Amino acid sequence: MRHKIAQYESELHQANVKRANLLDAFVREVLIDSTDTKPVQSLRAVLGRVAADTRIARHKLRAADRLRVEVHKKFSIPAACVAFVLVGAPIGVWARSSSAAIGAAISIGFFLVWWIFLIGGEKLADRGVLMPWFAMWIPNVLTALVGAVLSARIICEWGVKRR
Repeated sequence: MRHKIAQYESELHQANVKRANLLDAFVREVLIDSTDTKPVQSLRAVLGRVAADTRIARHKLRAADRLRVEVHKKFSIPAACVAFVLVGAPIGVWARSSSAAIGAAISIGFFLVWWIFLIGGEKLADRGVLMPWFAMWIPNVLTALVGAVLSARIICEWGVKRR
Protein backbone atom coordinates (compact mmCIF):
# COMPACT_ATOMS: atom_id res chain seq x y z
CA MET A 1 0.00 0.00 0.00
CA ARG A 2 2.85 2.39 0.79
CA HIS A 3 4.29 1.62 -2.65
CA LYS A 4 1.01 2.70 -4.28
CA ILE A 5 0.93 5.91 -2.22
CA ALA A 6 4.50 6.72 -3.27
CA GLN A 7 3.61 5.95 -6.90
CA TYR A 8 0.60 8.29 -6.79
CA GLU A 9 2.65 11.05 -5.17
CA SER A 10 5.35 10.64 -7.84
CA GLU A 11 2.75 10.83 -10.62
CA LEU A 12 1.22 13.90 -8.98
CA HIS A 13 4.64 15.59 -8.88
CA GLN A 14 5.26 14.70 -12.53
CA ALA A 15 1.89 16.16 -13.52
CA ASN A 16 2.67 19.40 -11.68
CA VAL A 17 6.06 19.65 -13.41
CA LYS A 18 4.45 18.94 -16.78
CA ARG A 19 1.81 21.63 -16.17
CA ALA A 20 4.48 24.18 -15.28
CA ASN A 21 6.53 23.24 -18.35
CA LEU A 22 3.49 23.56 -20.64
CA LEU A 23 2.69 27.03 -19.38
CA ASP A 24 6.32 28.09 -19.56
CA ALA A 25 6.64 26.77 -23.12
CA PHE A 26 3.43 28.54 -24.11
CA VAL A 27 4.66 31.85 -22.76
CA ARG A 28 8.02 31.48 -24.50
CA GLU A 29 6.83 30.20 -27.87
CA VAL A 30 3.47 31.83 -28.41
CA LEU A 31 3.56 35.10 -26.54
CA ILE A 32 7.23 36.05 -26.77
CA ASP A 33 8.90 34.36 -29.78
CA SER A 34 5.96 33.84 -32.10
CA THR A 35 4.71 35.97 -34.90
CA ASP A 36 1.49 33.94 -34.82
CA THR A 37 -1.61 36.04 -35.03
CA LYS A 38 -3.78 33.45 -33.31
CA PRO A 39 -2.40 33.06 -29.79
CA VAL A 40 -5.93 32.62 -28.44
CA GLN A 41 -6.30 29.21 -30.11
CA SER A 42 -2.90 28.15 -28.81
CA LEU A 43 -3.84 29.37 -25.36
CA ARG A 44 -7.04 27.31 -25.45
CA ALA A 45 -5.11 24.20 -26.45
CA VAL A 46 -2.58 24.67 -23.67
CA LEU A 47 -5.28 25.41 -21.11
CA GLY A 48 -7.16 22.29 -22.22
CA ARG A 49 -4.05 20.17 -21.64
CA VAL A 50 -3.46 21.86 -18.28
CA ALA A 51 -7.07 21.21 -17.24
CA ALA A 52 -6.80 17.54 -18.22
CA ASP A 53 -3.54 17.19 -16.30
CA THR A 54 -5.13 18.89 -13.29
CA ARG A 55 -8.04 16.41 -13.32
CA ILE A 56 -5.61 13.50 -13.49
CA ALA A 57 -3.54 14.96 -10.64
CA ARG A 58 -6.67 15.41 -8.49
CA HIS A 59 -7.67 11.81 -9.17
CA LYS A 60 -4.21 10.56 -8.14
CA LEU A 61 -4.31 12.68 -4.99
CA ARG A 62 -7.71 11.27 -4.01
CA ALA A 63 -6.52 7.72 -4.67
CA ALA A 64 -3.49 8.31 -2.45
CA ASP A 65 -5.73 9.80 0.27
CA ARG A 66 -8.02 6.74 0.14
CA LEU A 67 -5.02 4.50 0.67
CA ARG A 68 -3.80 6.68 3.55
CA VAL A 69 -7.25 6.45 5.14
CA GLU A 70 -7.05 2.66 5.02
CA VAL A 71 -3.60 2.66 6.61
CA HIS A 72 -4.71 4.90 9.47
CA LYS A 73 -7.96 2.99 9.91
CA LYS A 74 -6.03 -0.26 10.38
CA PHE A 75 -4.30 1.29 13.39
CA SER A 76 -7.06 3.49 14.81
CA ILE A 77 -9.72 0.78 15.12
CA PRO A 78 -7.59 -1.46 17.38
CA ALA A 79 -6.51 1.60 19.38
CA ALA A 80 -10.18 2.36 20.02
CA CYS A 81 -10.13 -0.42 22.64
CA VAL A 82 -8.20 1.89 24.98
CA ALA A 83 -10.73 4.68 24.47
CA PHE A 84 -13.62 2.28 25.11
CA VAL A 85 -12.00 1.07 28.33
CA LEU A 86 -11.73 4.69 29.47
CA VAL A 87 -15.43 5.14 28.78
CA GLY A 88 -16.57 1.68 29.91
CA ALA A 89 -14.98 1.65 33.36
CA PRO A 90 -16.79 4.73 34.70
CA ILE A 91 -20.04 3.59 33.07
CA GLY A 92 -19.63 0.20 34.74
CA VAL A 93 -19.08 1.80 38.14
CA TRP A 94 -22.00 4.13 37.59
CA ALA A 95 -24.28 1.34 36.31
CA ARG A 96 -23.62 -0.66 39.47
CA SER A 97 -25.60 1.86 41.44
CA SER A 98 -28.41 1.84 38.89
CA SER A 99 -29.74 -0.64 36.35
CA ALA A 100 -27.37 -2.72 34.19
CA ALA A 101 -29.62 -2.08 31.21
CA ILE A 102 -28.98 1.65 31.51
CA GLY A 103 -25.22 1.06 31.47
CA ALA A 104 -25.53 -1.21 28.42
CA ALA A 105 -27.69 1.34 26.59
CA ILE A 106 -25.21 4.14 27.31
CA SER A 107 -22.32 1.94 26.15
CA ILE A 108 -24.10 1.12 22.90
CA GLY A 109 -24.81 4.83 22.48
CA PHE A 110 -21.11 5.68 22.87
CA PHE A 111 -20.19 3.01 20.35
CA LEU A 112 -22.72 4.30 17.82
CA VAL A 113 -21.46 7.87 18.17
CA TRP A 114 -17.86 6.65 17.75
CA TRP A 115 -18.84 4.61 14.70
CA ILE A 116 -20.69 7.55 13.10
CA PHE A 117 -17.62 9.75 13.63
CA LEU A 118 -15.37 7.07 12.16
CA ILE A 119 -17.48 6.55 9.04
CA GLY A 120 -18.08 10.28 8.60
CA GLY A 121 -14.38 11.00 8.98
CA GLU A 122 -13.55 8.30 6.47
CA LYS A 123 -15.91 9.82 3.90
CA LEU A 124 -14.56 13.32 4.49
CA ALA A 125 -10.98 12.11 4.17
CA ASP A 126 -11.78 10.17 1.00
CA ARG A 127 -13.15 13.38 -0.51
CA GLY A 128 -10.10 15.36 0.57
CA VAL A 129 -11.94 17.57 3.08
CA LEU A 130 -9.97 16.30 6.12
CA MET A 131 -6.49 14.91 6.42
CA PRO A 132 -6.61 11.09 6.58
CA TRP A 133 -4.77 10.76 9.90
CA PHE A 134 -7.01 13.37 11.54
CA ALA A 135 -10.22 11.82 10.24
CA MET A 136 -9.35 8.35 11.49
CA TRP A 137 -7.96 9.30 14.90
CA ILE A 138 -10.37 12.03 16.03
CA PRO A 139 -13.13 9.57 17.09
CA ASN A 140 -10.64 7.83 19.40
CA VAL A 141 -9.37 11.10 20.83
CA LEU A 142 -12.89 12.40 21.51
CA THR A 143 -13.97 9.10 23.08
CA ALA A 144 -10.85 9.01 25.26
CA LEU A 145 -11.47 12.60 26.39
CA VAL A 146 -15.06 11.76 27.32
CA GLY A 147 -13.76 8.69 29.17
CA ALA A 148 -11.19 10.76 31.05
CA VAL A 149 -13.86 13.27 32.08
CA LEU A 150 -16.18 10.46 33.23
CA SER A 151 -13.33 8.82 35.15
CA ALA A 152 -12.49 12.10 36.85
CA ARG A 153 -16.13 12.57 37.85
CA ILE A 154 -16.34 9.05 39.27
CA ILE A 155 -13.10 9.54 41.22
CA CYS A 156 -14.39 12.86 42.61
CA GLU A 157 -17.72 11.26 43.59
CA TRP A 158 -15.92 8.42 45.34
CA GLY A 159 -13.79 10.91 47.23
CA VAL A 160 -16.92 12.75 48.42
CA LYS A 161 -18.67 9.50 49.45
CA ARG A 162 -15.70 8.17 51.42
CA ARG A 163 -15.28 11.32 53.53
